[in-house]
Amino acid sequence: MKEMIIRISDINEEAEILEVNKISNQEYFLSAPLKEIVKKINDYTTNPYANNHAKPYLLHSSIIGASDDFGSILINQPEHIRIVTYKDKAYKIHFPNALYIMYQNAGTVDSIKAFAYKQFDGTNTKLYRYPMPNMLGNNMICIGSAPRKISDCDYIKALENIIFTQYTHNTVNDIKSFKNTVDYFAYLSANEFPYHLLITDNKTLKDIVNG
Repeated sequence: MKEMIIRISDINEEAEILEVNKISNQEYFLSAPLKEIVKKINDYTTNPYANNHAKPYLLHSSIIGASDDFGSILINQPEHIRIVTYKDKAYKIHFPNALYIMYQNAGTVDSIKAFAYKQFDGTNTKLYRYPMPNMLGNNMICIGSAPRKISDCDYIKALENIIFTQYTHNTVNDIKSFKNTVDYFAYLSANEFPYHLLITDNKTLKDIVNG
């Protein structure tokens, strides 16, 4: 156990910290400036053994990277069948390989960057534009009114909640040969994803991550 005892008096401008002589085991109060007091308190509260920490969360296997503070999370989702909705109609489509960078603050999604890829090759993975409606510039997903809450550090569920929210854009601009959302979703409902129609983003994964 670690303790710090501070004595403050209205007749003394400086606070006093109780110190212990490690050789004689004698206790004594030592005057110290306020800045030093604050530093000692900060050192104490940030000591990894000073407090009981919450149990760690088990991260989903799709999370392949994150910043030190988890302000940004890199998520990899290989191709799969996904249900999407547009104008109150659901489509069960072939969804491409995709990488997402989720930016979050205090348990709320701020924004999401999205890319497609053909083959995963670590940091050498070639990136393509994210071939879905509701895209803004600079590879950003238009989140609109989609739910942004991240509960229990479940970043995958937060991402799924946003993707599952109904699409509102009637055009798709980041894939060759398709423009109309309805026609595009109808095609993906009946066919494998057409990777040959992806538009290159002229980047690899190493260009958007550190290290």
